[in-house]
Amino acid sequence: QPRAAGRPRWATSNTVVEQWLRRELQALVLEEDVGIMLATALGAIRSHPHLPPAGIKRQRTLPHAQAADRPWQGRLATVMTPFLGGSFAAQLELELERFLSSGLSVAAHDSQ
Repeated sequence: QPRAAGRPRWATSNTVVEQWLRRELQALVLEEDVGIMLATALGAIRSHPHLPPAGIKRQRTLPHAQAADRPWQGRLATVMTPFLGGSFAAQLELELERFLSSGLSVAAHDSQ
């Protein structure tokens, strides 16, 4: 599926972020159907008005990135709290940041 002009790769549908989020949500709630939660999470990520034009820089190390590198900071946890509760929603956001910072595929990230 072609990307919309100006949208980072991770902010379009059918991306590695979508795959990772689906898998993580399924593991958290022990349900196969996480469509509404996935749509909510992706909406929070994609709808941020100040997305960096090149997307998130993937780094091998994980010093905490600057807030500008993760424009959804706090937003993802906020929208996911009704589904997951506060601590699980905050952990999901942190794990997403770690995954994106790793620069790895879902399979490679899992094997670490």
